[in-house]
Amino acid sequence: MAGFPLDHDTTDRVFTFIPTLTSLLSMARTSRSMYSTFKIRSSSLLSAVAHNDVGPAWPQALLLAQYQSSPSLSAPNCKLTHDEIRILSRNAKVVRDLEDIFSWRHKDRTKRVSQLSYEESWRFHRAIYRIWLVSFICGDQSISPLKQYKPMRGRPPSENQLKQEEILRIFSSSELLQLRRAAVFLQSLLGWVLGAQGKLCSTSIVDSCLFAGPSVILKCHKDISMNAFPFEQLAKEDVPFRGFIWQPLKNVLEDRGEARQSSKAFEKTILDDVVGTNDKCEHCHSVNQAVVGIKQGVNLWNETNWDYLQGKLILDIHFRIPGNLSRNETESALRETLVNIDRSTLLHEIFASRRAKYHSWTKKQWVCFDCLALFIEATLPFWWLDRKMKGRVGGGFDCARQVSRDGWNHAQDYNHLCVPWQK
Repeated sequence: MAGFPLDHDTTDRVFTFIPTLTSLLSMARTSRSMYSTFKIRSSSLLSAVAHNDVGPAWPQALLLAQYQSSPSLSAPNCKLTHDEIRILSRNAKVVRDLEDIFSWRHKDRTKRVSQLSYEESWRFHRAIYRIWLVSFICGDQSISPLKQYKPMRGRPPSENQLKQEEILRIFSSSELLQLRRAAVFLQSLLGWVLGAQGKLCSTSIVDSCLFAGPSVILKCHKDISMNAFPFEQLAKEDVPFRGFIWQPLKNVLEDRGEARQSSKAFEKTILDDVVGTNDKCEHCHSVNQAVVGIKQGVNLWNETNWDYLQGKLILDIHFRIPGNLSRNETESALRETLVNIDRSTLLHEIFASRRAKYHSWTKKQWVCFDCLALFIEATLPFWWLDRKMKGRVGGGFDCARQVSRDGWNHAQDYNHLCVPWQK
């Protein structure tokens, strides 16, 4: 072929269907002709693909990006700058990652990639971008937030809180309810991180989490660490950020008579339906959790989502050590191991140690948290015994190396509490 078969107009049209900016830049480098088209029409192509990258919540995403690019923005710009396009792409990645988690934990427990419909995705994205906008204008990245925002009980609302209310009053009641649903989701992510770290869920941190914004919350969740959270120490002391967004949102909804909402209506604000909402635990056959009216649905567990128990089981696991074993000082290593072991690894090992009562259980079966907790409690002692038996040295209690001059590390690393089984 003498040259590239498409002219600039056709190539331009092909480019506009590319879903992400990263893909656009990659495709532009595949040939000189494509790069030439991209270079000639880069501004329009970057804008078009940025729109694809962001998706249906384009107006909200664009407004946030323009504020982030120019915090003193007085009116939206008609033409996108390269900085705004870069910010749009970066923010879109954060929102998509949050959507994947939201879908997995609230829409379809069997898939970790978003299963939200177009409308559900639009509602979710729009709500997250709006939370992010309020957070940027009034929260962590705003000018002198410590001086502006110190809500105290019994005192009039601060200037910052009134500013939040002013922004929130722009949105309809249904949009505010969607925003509240997304805010509860973001709050739960930070609560999960605290649980995974073995910490009690601090009311002050979780209540002030929206001050930091969605990108910080996502980073905390991915890293399973609070290092990215900017005001951990301040939040522990219950000073300046409690009730950020929450209190202004409550005030606006109460003024409109929309503050009260049933749990069913709460879930329906973003999601039209949930995959497997009526699924039963395969052992107790219950369709509801212990909390009356809450469906098991996405809260059933098998080997595909055991890893997420890291933020749910770590505090509870100590109470699952049966009898007085938890108080046995000579078995302190059991408690230490339970703190440090990955939840998925723990469950796989416990399944290998299960006894007769649970022989019919399989890792693929979907079970409720209560049944899973009972299984763990009944099997923990046998799992710990089996773990101790691992690493048995062939010489058993006759092994001479355990008492040799350089045998200290060998004696610690291997189990000699067994009959010699190898010469």
